Amino acid sequence: MKSAVNRNQFGLDSYRKNGAVLSDDESESVSKTLEYAIDDWCIAQMAKMMNKQDDYNEFIQRAQYWKNLYNDQNGFMEARANGGWFTPFEPTEVNHNYTEGNSWQYSFLVPQDVEGLISRMGGKAKFEKKLDELFTTDSKLTGDAPPDVAGLIGQYAHGNEPSHHMAYLYNYTDSPDKTQYYVNKVLTEQYSPNPDGLAGNEDCGQMSAWYVISSLGIYNTMPGQQQFQIGVPQFDKAVINLENGKKFTILNSGQSISRANIYLQGMNLNKQAYNKIYLDYNTIYNGGEFEVFTGKLPNKMFVAGLEKPTSAITDNLIVSDPYIIAPSKTFKKPFDAEIKCGEKGAAIYYTLDGSTPTVSSTQYTGPLNISTNSTIKAIAIKDGKSSFVAEAHFFKIRDDIKLKLVNKYLKDYADQGDETLINGIHGTTNWHVGNWQGYQGNDLIAILDLGTVKTVNKVSLGALQDVGSWIVFPPTVEYWVSNDGVNYKLASTVSTKIAIKEPGAKTQEYPGELNTNARYIKVVAKQYGPLPEWHEAKGNPSYIFADEITVE
Repeated sequence: MKSAVNRNQFGLDSYRKNGAVLSDDESESVSKTLEYAIDDWCIAQMAKMMNKQDDYNEFIQRAQYWKNLYNDQNGFMEARANGGWFTPFEPTEVNHNYTEGNSWQYSFLVPQDVEGLISRMGGKAKFEKKLDELFTTDSKLTGDAPPDVAGLIGQYAHGNEPSHHMAYLYNYTDSPDKTQYYVNKVLTEQYSPNPDGLAGNEDCGQMSAWYVISSLGIYNTMPGQQQFQIGVPQFDKAVINLENGKKFTILNSGQSISRANIYLQGMNLNKQAYNKIYLDYNTIYNGGEFEVFTGKLPNKMFVAGLEKPTSAITDNLIVSDPYIIAPSKTFKKPFDAEIKCGEKGAAIYYTLDGSTPTVSSTQYTGPLNISTNSTIKAIAIKDGKSSFVAEAHFFKIRDDIKLKLVNKYLKDYADQGDETLINGIHGTTNWHVGNWQGYQGNDLIAILDLGTVKTVNKVSLGALQDVGSWIVFPPTVEYWVSNDGVNYKLASTVSTKIAIKEPGAKTQEYPGELNTNARYIKVVAKQYGPLPEWHEAKGNPSYIFADEITVE
């Protein structure tokens, strides 16, 4: 287990170094961080059973790394980028920070520490309100949503695994009747005996497994926590034949009377009144009879008095990372950067010289004015414990060159916006984390204004190719020059040196020798056009991914 999660692969190195997978380092960083934290909780439980205290201490801390993605300003799980949050942020957007989903569908993915999440959200009432919004919002999916993001009830997506425990989270609030309502809604509306009878896709049988276990009226939101949430049994009688030879029988006579009887009115365990909204694993393992009484209306008084399940991490509590708020990592005019932290009562210390901050560093008291290329590093300290270091880099864009884009870049591949191509930051082959600007259907046409006529020796454009993802090098890049911005002449044409069939992600520069005087330089990167016949997506329009125009 330890070997598997201590590899330098799939963002695990970023996760261990920063307390979260950073979107600067790895795509789908939010999903990976949250799922790795669940994995680490499981490893902590194994270590505890084996009396390996040091391992338990390490992994129960790692199980809390979800806290480093929780934005206390809006109550959502967000990607960390450049010491702060990935922007722009829209909770409905399906983008490269999430795996087949958006922030709505991942902001409740903390089954190992539900009570910790409730606390961060401001208590049970606010947590319940956030769940209500999840199921009732009329906001639609935005971004590039795959077919898996299906079976929508509000922004709850039953077609994909990260949502599957969410209806049962009401059992942790004072409104378990809402668990009964939404579980029944999913059972009756998201399944049918038709060819399209399952939402999303049947990954390893998980859609059917959810139906079977939920129909029994129980559900384990976090395997390893030995509690099964109580929902609503869908049969008047169901018998579970256990491997130890015993039987556990679940009865719901209300189902034979009316399918509309979906709300709990009372419960018995082995003919005795039962007052918990969950069943312990051992209760089921020992066999017996569990009977529920149901009706058509929610019984608020009954369910509010039931004992709640537990899901909390209380050992080796961590201090969540601070975050740095700034308009952008590139700038022309000075701006103020702020440092905040979702950890109540934590003090923040920072440096501006690139050194690692400690309690001996400057304590943060107010906004920092940034006017030159800068690096901010910050930590949060509480009760003698330190967070990981939040690190942000800011780059001043040269103001003697102006850039105009004739054709607009794609919204999903905007990087830093209009001046991405001259911000001094070069993209890498790991294009999923950004730093590239994407174009489709049009050539990239950019006009540089140098302010006055100057001697221009060389101009170059950087581009990327990853044919499997439809990104193809421009066949040619043309450089045109002008003194008046109206009349241009072609100064250089540079062709690609790498064939389209080359596998994998590659970058390439298109250096054009100009050796002329000019004020305006027009850069024209030609689209490859439709993908070729041999490509699995033949005929679809390819992309240009470009970054950084350099002028000598």
